[in-house]
Amino acid sequence: MTVTLRTTIRQRPPDHRGGYELDTAEITAEGQTYDQAKQFLEEQVPDGWQMLGISRD
Repeated sequence: MTVTLRTTIRQRPPDHRGGYELDTAEITAEGQTYDQAKQFLEEQVPDGWQMLGISRD
């Protein structure tokens, strides 16, 4: 069984003042287990970005 996970990632703001236009992107990963797919997702997140949530297809 293959597990497919999807997440939206967003740039982290430089500070908490707000008003920034931050880029977002969607990434997916597949693994044999949920934990493996989640690890593959996390490995794709660039420095300075964060995952906003994870959904399972």
